Amino acid sequence: MGMFDYLKCNYPLSNPEHNKLEFQTKSLGSTMEEYVILENGDLTCRRNSWKRGGTRRLALCGYTGMVRFYTYINNEKDDGFRWVEYEVSFVEGEIQTRRRLPIKYSWENEEKELID
Repeated sequence: MGMFDYLKCNYPLSNPEHNKLEFQTKSLGSTMEEYVILENGDLTCRRNSWKRGGTRRLALCGYTGMVRFYTYINNEKDDGFRWVEYEVSFVEGEIQTRRRLPIKYSWENEEKELID
């Protein structure tokens, strides 16, 4: 499984319900940091300053590159789950593009792609 970072997205997503979710990402160093995409699209990081005995402040990140973040939602209809994944690009910490990635499920050698 490995380490990852947490990400919360307050920037509008294609499904507004997804803004309430906590995501994981391996795109930002995988050091168990907490990242937040603000409503204006800025990427911020809440550094794990607890390692140094300090408080955890939110600071702007100057990250440039693609970030994929993902989670799953329990699906009460069929006792399963639904995978949710987004990809965003940043230039100097400001969001440039956002898209929801297609979800692929496999059942008995049959692959299906779903987008809702």
